[in-house]
Amino acid sequence: MLADAGDPTDPPLFLLEAIAGEIVRCCGHRALEGYRLAHGWTVERAVAGLHAMCVEHDLGARGLTIRSWLEWESGEHPNADYQDLLCRLFRTDPVSLGFSQAYVTLARSPAPDHVSSGARLPGTGELVSRAAQESVSHAVAAEVTDAGPTLLESFGADITRIARAYLHDAPVPLFAELARIRREACELLAHRLHPAQRVEVLLIAGQACGLLANASLDLGSPDAAAIQARSAWTYAMAACHDGLSAWIRGIQAMIAYWSQDYGTAITFARDG
Repeated sequence: MLADAGDPTDPPLFLLEAIAGEIVRCCGHRALEGYRLAHGWTVERAVAGLHAMCVEHDLGARGLTIRSWLEWESGEHPNADYQDLLCRLFRTDPVSLGFSQAYVTLARSPAPDHVSSGARLPGTGELVSRAAQESVSHAVAAEVTDAGPTLLESFGADITRIARAYLHDAPVPLFAELARIRREACELLAHRLHPAQRVEVLLIAGQACGLLANASLDLGSPDAAAIQARSAWTYAMAACHDGLSAWIRGIQAMIAYWSQDYGTAITFARDG
């Protein structure tokens, strides 16, 4: 996956998260070990890194040993203080490291129980949209698996809606929503998934990264666009999806063209 992403010196966080999830799925390791291996660290290097982080950010000295780290990777949970430090070290959250359980719903802003007299009453469209999101949230909560059909259909519907809206809407709000979808898809890859579900989530992550690449280019960041496109290509290869792969090569050709790298643009176009 790193090779497909161009062997970046500092791999983007979402790529490391995807690699960690793949290690957990394929090798049966616990999440903490998966994250350590995704970073290419030995246990000794990880312990040294945590101590160095504490010094650098003035977090106070800790007495962490290699033995304690190995116990955590064997299933022991660190205390709250060390959980916070590990999340800082790997730039993630307790759920991703296997220390806590997620109870995620799609409704990010629950409706208040009442509206004050001076507050703006929501319009009909907002009420209808909110009710639909609440219904999806309750349906997701009722599903038994980590990624039931309702959740995956919601991801797919969001991607389709944003792709269509991108033709005429401002890119910045859509960019934030795409980043949220990509993040949630990457988090889902670290959970239990059936093979067909995993392919679908990889496809969603690849589509989100592809749209983020397009948006990054439109927002004047060709380097960021190229990184997003390489990440999208990684997901397309992992999903073995020819359609996504061809589309990503088209985006990479466009990025290279507008960067005046015409030879590379031709190579990407032909490969697509």
